[in-house]
Amino acid sequence: MEAARVQTAAEFIDALAAQNWDVAVSDCRLASFDATTALAILRAVHQDLPFIVVSGAVKEGVAAMRAGAHDFLRKDQFEQLPSAITREIRCAHGRRRAREDEEAERQIRDRVTLAMKATRLGIFDYRPQTDRLVVSGPLRDHYGIPPDTECSWRLFLRRIHPEERAFVRHAVIEAMRYPGSGKFFGEHRTIGHADGRPRSVIAWGNVFFDEAGTPVRFLGAARDVTSQKRAAESLHNQLQLTHRITQQSADSIFVLDEEGIVQYVNPAAVSAFGYSADEFLGRRLHELVHHHDADGRVFSYAECGNARARQNQENVQDREELFFHRDGTPIHVSYSRGPIEIDAIGSGIVLTVRNITERKTVEHALRESEARFRCLEEAGVVGTLITGEDGILYAGDRFIQMLGYTRDEFNSFASAGLRLAQLTAPEYRETTERLFRAGMETGSIAPYEKKLVRKDGGHIPVMLGAVASQYGGSPCMFSFVVDQSRVNNLEEQLHQAQKLESVGRLAGGIAHDFNNLLTVILGYSEMISSDFALKTRLTGIPAEPDMKARIDNITLAAIHGRGLIQQLLTFSRQKPAEPGLIRIDEVVIDIEQLLQRLIGDKNEIELALGAPATFVHADPGEIGRVLMNLATNARDAMPHGGTLSIATSSLEIDEFAALCFLTPPGKYVQLVVTDTGTGMEPEVAARIFDPFYTTKETGKGTGLGLATVYGIVKQSGGSISVHSAPGLGTTFRVLLPQAQRQIASSASEREEKAFDGSGTVLVVEDQAVVRDYVSEVLARRGYRVLAAGDYREGLAHAAEFDGPIHLLLTDFALPGGNGDALARSVARLRPEIRVIVMSGHAEWNAPYPGTGGPFLQKPFTAGELLKLVRKVLDSGAAAVSA
Repeated sequence: MEAARVQTAAEFIDALAAQNWDVAVSDCRLASFDATTALAILRAVHQDLPFIVVSGAVKEGVAAMRAGAHDFLRKDQFEQLPSAITREIRCAHGRRRAREDEEAERQIRDRVTLAMKATRLGIFDYRPQTDRLVVSGPLRDHYGIPPDTECSWRLFLRRIHPEERAFVRHAVIEAMRYPGSGKFFGEHRTIGHADGRPRSVIAWGNVFFDEAGTPVRFLGAARDVTSQKRAAESLHNQLQLTHRITQQSADSIFVLDEEGIVQYVNPAAVSAFGYSADEFLGRRLHELVHHHDADGRVFSYAECGNARARQNQENVQDREELFFHRDGTPIHVSYSRGPIEIDAIGSGIVLTVRNITERKTVEHALRESEARFRCLEEAGVVGTLITGEDGILYAGDRFIQMLGYTRDEFNSFASAGLRLAQLTAPEYRETTERLFRAGMETGSIAPYEKKLVRKDGGHIPVMLGAVASQYGGSPCMFSFVVDQSRVNNLEEQLHQAQKLESVGRLAGGIAHDFNNLLTVILGYSEMISSDFALKTRLTGIPAEPDMKARIDNITLAAIHGRGLIQQLLTFSRQKPAEPGLIRIDEVVIDIEQLLQRLIGDKNEIELALGAPATFVHADPGEIGRVLMNLATNARDAMPHGGTLSIATSSLEIDEFAALCFLTPPGKYVQLVVTDTGTGMEPEVAARIFDPFYTTKETGKGTGLGLATVYGIVKQSGGSISVHSAPGLGTTFRVLLPQAQRQIASSASEREEKAFDGSGTVLVVEDQAVVRDYVSEVLARRGYRVLAAGDYREGLAHAAEFDGPIHLLLTDFALPGGNGDALARSVARLRPEIRVIVMSGHAEWNAPYPGTGGPFLQKPFTAGELLKLVRKVLDSGAAAVSA
């Protein structure tokens, strides 16, 4: 036990501050200090410290007890001091616990009071034996009981709504029945309020029983929940209304969370997109219906315009997009989106989607119809004519032009009551009169063919149809007249174009097989050349010069063969446009030999190339077509031989020069093609680029060549002009905008080593020689190869191989299926597999909508193959969607 002795007030105060003491024992009187002073100090510092007084005089001890001491001992009773100390310490502990319990109870009462005030909780206390009911102020408000009214059980029941009064009475009686739980809980309505409107109340309580089982007290509380009930009913009604609207809406309605995950979908969306509601819920909407562009390009959710609108908190109204049905059918839609706050999902968006495919189809058809009619008018094919009983009432400009008259000449000719029969060839006049009378009666004349008489006496074949109408208040026939001579010419030109298309399809088929052969020839010759180089590096012994030269010649011939195939496909329009950065000079050099064969030995080609380092953005095949069409035109203009000159140069056009060239100012590459042929009259040169316009004899040309040239140049962002005079030849000047040069990185030994790799590649190719070549190239660079010859064998390898397959390299055209279908099937078995599609068909030279993967055009070199394989494997992302 620790003790301290103090003799002054200051020492007493310091001791109290130094630590907590259990008891203080003091003599009643000291030299400078006494018990009374010590008790005063204790009251000042609010310490409940047990205080025992020791004195020789009883009177002093009694005075100390009255001043606040807890016990008193006479000095002759010192043997009792230990027990007195123990007793007072125990009493002090009891006093502290009592104070703590009292404080806790006070805090509880305060919190209950605050809670009752905050929640408007009403308290009731019912004594069944005396029928005395005591209620708090809030409870009187809940039941509409005036403040001064004495409460009773009967008054309480009268304040309950009649429809629920029996229920409450029964529930209270059951709670008071012994033995039982003694608990009461119920929700009911109350009446008698000043506003005349019932209120909803929740009440609960406990019944207390005496030893005999008699209920002696019913204590409980009640709370007014009217506002909550009304809010809940309002929300319920709104939700019901919203639910009915969304369920019956013809538009697709989605509720998405912040990540685009579907939380709600209405029946219209299920019907429109082919997924069930369960398939929609919990999945990202973008991945189901909005994963492609119109051109088939797959894009991620991060690229989605709808996702960006969500991130930017944008409200979108009537934005048109292309969505997709479950079966892949594109659906044109107009959608609107806006934010929503729902407790269940937090913040999200409501997306309303309207199917506008039918509208878009109608709009497209209407635009096509208008375009066709506009083309007919601009081409001068259709003429209009109004005839009545008294003759021709009106003639359109095209009809007058068909007959070779001017407007003034025809009006003068028709002023004397000209009838249509007078303009008709004699053999058709009787039919014309008969059909006119029948049409006035029946309302129409079915289209029929006849001949009209021109101003110069010649005949022109026409197709004429008519409908009955009104003109100036009189009945008439409104006729459409089609110049059949032009149509007949168009039919012949179409026949020629169809023959060219057949030749093109034949060329494309031959190119496919030839590309397979070139792949093997080019690949193995390159492989042998690489082996020679490797042997030389390892042994220091150079390859036999003759053998190396032969292999190099084979490689060079294969490369030239590939170029010829590309030129053939370009000429036959079997190869799609692939714009890129090209040098015009290189295109001219590559195509020179083909142009020479095209124009014949009696014509010469002269080149003056002055733009070797200048680039344009165009398709080299399309530029080749321009040169071939211009060369063909020059050849026909030089029947007895001549010179075709092709010149290139860089040209900068300022604002003044732009007025002359009819092109924007800037830097251009100029391509000038000149012949020494017969030249053209000004009126012929003015129409030289018109579709189907030709000065050649029937069967000698379609009139499409120079129109094609014009379209290609315009599509490449350039312009073309022609200068010609009879006997002085013709010059075509093509201007193409210069493009910024891209510096290509050169191949190095380090890049060659980068083609090495590991992993398993499934090669599916029906041509055995191509399959063996591709397999050998990959195996030599460290890849494990699984080879298959058709669709079924490739799918079997994918299903049965135990290890991982990292890449599928497949030809597009396969026995039993195609590369697209194979890629989809394999992706279902191996979702992480990458895909490369290869083909010798030029028209497939594009990423496939199904695979989305890269394409390898045959023929290809080993380097091209390995580089693409390495690039795809390093991309780290699956390239096909099952």
